[in-house]
Amino acid sequence: MKMDFTAEQGRIKTEAHLTEAGNDLLVFLSGGDTPHIGAAVCCDAGGNVREAALPEHKDQVVMKIMAERLSRAVGCNVCVAGGIHIDGITKEQIHTVMELCERLTSEIIGSIKETGVQP
Repeated sequence: MKMDFTAEQGRIKTEAHLTEAGNDLLVFLSGGDTPHIGAAVCCDAGGNVREAALPEHKDQVVMKIMAERLSRAVGCNVCVAGGIHIDGITKEQIHTVMELCERLTSEIIGSIKETGVQP
């Protein structure tokens, strides 16, 4: 199973590319002006979280929320990796990115439940 999701508001766009990894899920989260790899967060089916971020990156904040929520909803191990960068980001834009990632997470959960496909 591979699925792609996009959420945008104004000039801010986020994308999640979902891949099945056996019984687990891998999500590549990207967006903004410069998609990149800034962090990775893994959450097991029991809710245990491990995160890693490159220096001066804060991508793990939204990735942790996404990984935990997906793992709870789907009942499997989830890893979210990637990065969202917006030059000169404002607090309002940070809030928008968080909302867009929540929307992506809801869409992923809804799509998995709708299709009946479980990793």
